[in-house]
Formats: sequence, C-alpha cells, structure tokens
Amino acid sequence: MIINLTTHLYINPINFVLLKYPINFVLLIITKQKRFSMNLFKILLVLSISSFLFTSCAEDEDKDPVDTIPTSYNFINADFSGQTERLNQLDEMISYIKTANTGAKVETQVLLDMYSNKDDNGGGNFSFSSTKQLNNKTAEDAKIDIISYFSTLSEISGTNEDASNGKAGLLKSGTKQYLVAANGFEYKEMIEKGLMGACLLDQITNGYLSFDKMNVDNTNLVEGKNYTTMQHHWDEAFGYVGANIDWNTNKEDVRYWAKYSNKSNSEITNWLMDSPTLLMNAFIKGRYAIDNKNYTERDKQIAIIIKQLEIVSATTAISYLNGSMKSFSDDAIRCHQLSEAYGCIKSLNYINSQYRVISKSQIDALISDLGDNFYDVTNEQLTKLRDEIAIIYNLESVKANF
Repeated sequence: MIINLTTHLYINPINFVLLKYPINFVLLIITKQKRFSMNLFKILLVLSISSFLFTSCAEDEDKDPVDTIPTSYNFINADFSGQTERLNQLDEMISYIKTANTGAKVETQVLLDMYSNKDDNGGGNFSFSSTKQLNNKTAEDAKIDIISYFSTLSEISGTNEDASNGKAGLLKSGTKQYLVAANGFEYKEMIEKGLMGACLLDQITNGYLSFDKMNVDNTNLVEGKNYTTMQHHWDEAFGYVGANIDWNTNKEDVRYWAKYSNKSNSEITNWLMDSPTLLMNAFIKGRYAIDNKNYTERDKQIAIIIKQLEIVSATTAISYLNGSMKSFSDDAIRCHQLSEAYGCIKSLNYINSQYRVISKSQIDALISDLGDNFYDVTNEQLTKLRDEIAIIYNLESVKANF
C-alpha cells in the first residue's frame, strides 16, 4: 500500500519536494527542463529565499551567545546593599575610635551598640538607619577578642599623656599621634584589621563563596527580587571587598580590602602581580558564569579570588613590617605599623582553609614571633618575621619592594 504523504501529513506537493530535496537542486532541475511554469519557478524562488532566512535565523539561535563579559560589575540585577551598609557602619565606628587619638574618651557601650547596631541606628551613634549589623557577621571565634579590644581601648582612652614602654598614652610623630596600650599595641588598628579579617574576609571566603552558599538555586528568582539566590550570594561576596563597580578603571573610590589590594599592587616594582585587576576580573567573570550556569568557570574564579585576597593580606603584612623597620627608631610609626601587620597576619586565619597556602600553625607561629610588646622588638626579629612570610608565599625575591 502506498501512502500519500502530502495528504496524510498535510503538506502540499511543492513543500514536500522542498523537504525532500535542497531548494537549489530543485531549481536547477526545473530550469533544465524545456518547458516549465514560470509561476512555479517564482514560487520556488520565493520559498528558496524564505528557507534560507529561516535556516540562518535558526542556526543563529542555536549558536552559543557571543562573549559579552562586561568590564565592570554593572550587572542589572546585582545587589550588595547590605554589605555597603555594614561597611558604612564600620567606617563610622572607626571614625569614632579615631577620636581617641586626640585625647577623647571612647566608651565601650557605644562601641557595643555600634557593633550590634542597637535600635537599627547603632544606639543613635550612626548617621543612618539599617537593619544590618557587623556582630552577627563576625566569625564566632573572633567575637571575644573584638569585644575585649573595645574594653581595652575604652580603658586607655581619654588621655593626652605621652605613651612609653609600660604606660598607655599617645605616641607622636610629627603631626601624627596614636593612642597605644602599655605594650605599644594600637587598638584602633586591632579592631579595624580584626573586623576586616573576622568579618569581611570570613564572609567572602568562608561564607558566600563557600560550597554551601554556592550550592543553591540559580533558576528561580528570590521572592520579590529580580535575582536568584546564587547570584545574590556572589554579589554579597563582592560587596564585602569594598570595591566600586568600576574598580578596573576607578581605583580611588574603594575601601578596606580593595584599598589594600591597590596599595599592595602599587608598591611592587619588579614583580608582575596585579591583584586589583585579577580580583575584579574574577568577580565579573564569576558572576557572568553564574548568569550562564557555567559552574566550572565559576569555581575557577572563586579560587582566583581567594588566592588574591590571601596574597593581599600577606603582602600588606610584609609592607607594614618593612615600614616598621625603616622607621624603627620612631616609636609612634613602628608601633602603628606593627599593629597593622599584626591584624593582617591574624586575618589570614579567615581565608578558606581549602584554598589557603599558609597553615593555622604557621599563622600562630608568626603571631608568636611578633611578640607581645612592640617596644621590645628588634630589627632582626622583624626581618626574620618578614622573611618567614616571604618564604611561605614564594616572595623572597621581591620582599623588599612592598
């Protein structure tokens, strides 16, 4: 039994021919005939053009999208407003703490209220309202230290007396002065660098870029929002860096880890490391990969981000150790820079251990080597400490450049 396909499939004879044979072949056969219908030829010609256009469009739709990775973090549905609010809170807390350098009294309760954002305005101490806070985003193992720093700072503040070994007070160098404890520790730096590590770094590397935060829904939009959970987690990690969305071209309007990344990069004279660009590009590429559900590429960018943040923390510590050695005879500068180095070294604890180069025992050893009195350190001791960090990160040939 012969089945008439043109009847059963509702295809007219011309379309059946077109489906069975390439249109250019059909046209060739027809035009070779001595007698053929001009109308049929015109119809087939029109169908030939239509078929070509349809095929071209279909092929374009099947192709992978053109590479349109943006040059800034200007994703239409990016939202890291919560992180911006927390950085603003830290800004205002540090501004309050700095008043101790002028002899003002800093109150523990005020710091606690700002830290926990009491009444959504830091107990009346913030210039803005927010439901966010720093306290609940700080690593649990660091909270006791942070709160004890508040208490110690309050105890030694409210004085204009000069500091010396064994006596808290103000250390002065030219127009600069810093409130330090009896052992030379500057608690403003201990608090700021402590939160940069235990809050900001921890949230980036152990929080939002962790497996748990990345192994989430990337198909459905969060209720009432225009982003997926995975997209938002990535944005939140970016927000804690302290960069602006145009960091590749605007290096000025940045703070915290983005600021120190710029500093580490600018101080290198003979080593090809560009942490700001590497970090920014990795955040952009990772977000783009998430948008396109390319999780292999996303994970590649996570590794780059965490590696660069660790390098920035380590090289910043080296930079401050170098600075303290250059100004070794100046108590104010030495104690100030060693307090910053101390904070950067401790911050390495909050780099995700799955990626981290340095071990916990090595971090503890470095802190131990720095000692507990910045008046008693020696240049030899600081040189040894700087060299130990350089060896761990394979920076021996450039350690003096930071």
